[in-house]
Amino acid sequence: MRWALYEAAKNASHQRSPDHDYYADVKDHLNGKLATISMARKLARRCYHVLRAIDSDVVYATPGTLPSRFVAGTAHPHITGRLAVSSRNRRARQHPCWTASKH
Repeated sequence: MRWALYEAAKNASHQRSPDHDYYADVKDHLNGKLATISMARKLARRCYHVLRAIDSDVVYATPGTLPSRFVAGTAHPHITGRLAVSSRNRRARQHPCWTASKH
């Protein structure tokens, strides 16, 4: 988890990142390493609050009991096309870890 947060925080150093201003401010005051750590902590707080806001019925639902809006592969009524799946995600779903958990 720490590695993923660190890697996500490193992306804040790019100009196109929505968090670039925060990263740049911290980097100007301290240094790049501490700016990355600070950004990782900020992302961790965001993740915590997003996960806390998820309805417990969705989190603890058993397969087959979720409403269609939460089931993968079902589209929102306002979305007319299917979302493209990258070849990387397709390969990941074929990995034994994914196929074993479906049964």
